[in-house]
Amino acid sequence: MATVEELINLQNSPLSYAKKIELKTKGRDKPIFTFEGRRKCNLSVQYQKYEWLTGCPIRKTLFCFPCLIFKPKTTVFSSTRGLLDLANFSNHVKRHIKSPTHLAAITSLKLIGKVRIDEMLNEEFKTLRNMHNEEVRKNREMMRHHIKAALFLVCQGLSFRGHSESTDSPNRGNFIELIKLLSEFSSDPLIKNCVSPDHSLPFSGLSPDIQNDLIKCLYDQVRGEIENRIKGAPFISIIADDTTDISNTSQMAVSVRLVHNGSVFEHLIDLVNVSADRSANNLACVICESLESVGVTKNTSVIGQSYDGASNMMGKHNSVQTKIKEIWPSANFVHCYAHKWALVAQSVSKNIPLVSIFFGFLQNLTTFFRASPKRASMLSSPLPLASTTRWLTRGKSVCAISSKYCEIFNVLENISSESSACSIDCYTRAEAKGLRYQLGNCENVFLLFFFRKVFALSDMMTKKLQGVMIDPAEISSKVADYRANLCELRSEVSFQTFVEEAKQYEPYFFNHEKRVPQINEQHLLDSGYTPSRPKPSSSSSQFEKDKLKRLMYEIIDTLIFQLDQRFENIESLQWIKLFQPSRFDVLKADAFEVVRLVNELKKHHPDLVQEEEEKLRNELHILFTDSDLRVALGEANDPSTLLKQMHSLDLCDALPLVSKALMASQTIALTSVTCERTFSVLRRIKTYLRSTMTQERMKQLVFLSIETSLLKHLSGECSFVDTIIDKFASMKDRQVKLLYRK
Repeated sequence: MATVEELINLQNSPLSYAKKIELKTKGRDKPIFTFEGRRKCNLSVQYQKYEWLTGCPIRKTLFCFPCLIFKPKTTVFSSTRGLLDLANFSNHVKRHIKSPTHLAAITSLKLIGKVRIDEMLNEEFKTLRNMHNEEVRKNREMMRHHIKAALFLVCQGLSFRGHSESTDSPNRGNFIELIKLLSEFSSDPLIKNCVSPDHSLPFSGLSPDIQNDLIKCLYDQVRGEIENRIKGAPFISIIADDTTDISNTSQMAVSVRLVHNGSVFEHLIDLVNVSADRSANNLACVICESLESVGVTKNTSVIGQSYDGASNMMGKHNSVQTKIKEIWPSANFVHCYAHKWALVAQSVSKNIPLVSIFFGFLQNLTTFFRASPKRASMLSSPLPLASTTRWLTRGKSVCAISSKYCEIFNVLENISSESSACSIDCYTRAEAKGLRYQLGNCENVFLLFFFRKVFALSDMMTKKLQGVMIDPAEISSKVADYRANLCELRSEVSFQTFVEEAKQYEPYFFNHEKRVPQINEQHLLDSGYTPSRPKPSSSSSQFEKDKLKRLMYEIIDTLIFQLDQRFENIESLQWIKLFQPSRFDVLKADAFEVVRLVNELKKHHPDLVQEEEEKLRNELHILFTDSDLRVALGEANDPSTLLKQMHSLDLCDALPLVSKALMASQTIALTSVTCERTFSVLRRIKTYLRSTMTQERMKQLVFLSIETSLLKHLSGECSFVDTIIDKFASMKDRQVKLLYRK
């Protein structure tokens, strides 16, 4: 039965057709109750006499059931108070049953469910709705091609616009030309007409504004997924770096590192122009605003931050890292390991003048050949140009020059020779002669082979630091191995090896000590002059060897000193050894080492342990000793794969503290190479010919190009294109119909 209270509560909003059917099916309520006062009324008789009458035992009043449904608040029997005057009950009933309102309500109640009045009267509406939806279907099919074209261009990092997009232009830009190509394989005339020069469609979807809106929709969709991942992540780390683009604008990239579904991800969240103010205060504000835009609050667990070695970023006082730590106290700063590794190698050139001169010579030699196509063609293959910022790229230059030493020397000899048949100007000949002079210096030849070995030892470490999955324990081991290799190089045997390698090219050496100085000394002796500086007792070659040995030892000592100094704080991350599967057997037998590592974790990240240190040790004991668990985790060989295995086996709830600490260890960012990758994409997108694009459009294109893997993952979902079309349609009023009517 439909109670009066239920009907009165439904009067605040119009009833749907389905609700009216439901109320009719329930029928009226016929409660028996006593009225207030002396008046009495036999309700059973009245209910039987009047089929429309109903009552409310709470309000102790009478109502009209049809009027409450179809004509609420129009008569006494359909008001919220109902009929209270029993003294004039008969008169009220007579007036009510004759009223047009009651008659219309009774008629509606009888007809409802048998004849759909609104459908009979609006049959034309159904026809128009079907026509509208058919037009929407065709328009959405056209937009589907536009979205696919936009997806292809942003994933490949290609430009959308052309120099001229007019209909008579031979090249209207990648977007329009790609739509043209897709239309050739479509049988839909609407898609073919949208790129036709003489089309009369009100909407073609090819204008620059439409292209920008499509890019914005794709950007919002991917960014929304990243926001959801950030909200669901137990910890995040901040990564930031800046660079100068082609238009001489300083761009700061802000990224986050997090764990999602057992896997580690690093996502770009913002690209901001900071040219006007690069102070620590402004950069910290930029980072905070970028984090707030993706839902990061003061309550978010920010466990780390990683930047390069600039003083305004990593200084102990009034720097970006100190200001971020004031907001998130657990955000421990990590100086980018890749940057520190480059600084170790760079320190040699900075502290030893002879090494600085040597690498300057290599740079000049490479530039000499690359500056002219004619000179470059004289070599069998071009020499690689070393980067001015990535110091370790000089290793490629060293290897290339050492492997083609004879060829380069002969080419320089040919260019500088006066008998050369080539029409070469005097300045080029002089430059080639100077480079040949330095290339024939035995000191440079020795350094060439020595640094080839040094860079070969560091290549593996360099590649490791460029990845996303970096294990501090492994990095510590690699640093120790590199240091041991350097100590091994610092020996007489290694020195003699380099000397023998250099002696292979002895015919190319210029022995200046035996040429000009010998003539001058003989002239002085003939004149009766005795030099005040005695000549070395050893031979000239022995003197050169001692000099080279001292230089080699100085270089190695500088490298070892810089390694010890710059990687001394790696011990603060030694607690991650707790989750190194290869060390489980060692930790199983060494309880004191486990306690030490747990104390290190508690010291640097007290929030991860709190008051549950004993429980954490017990969970670690199970991880180390449980044979079934070890078998299940058999494929795990590092902390990242261990985390994936635990997530796939649903062990995070069984070992909550271990999984929490493990996720924290993988969330800590050890390098800022993600931002470096962003800058590489920025250089591909914002080129000389595309240097006038707006900051917002550039940020969106760089973001989508960086997050290509996530974009492709999302675009594989069935509802992705429909979601993009709905976003596109709701951005503003469109001339095209894209939303279905129900």
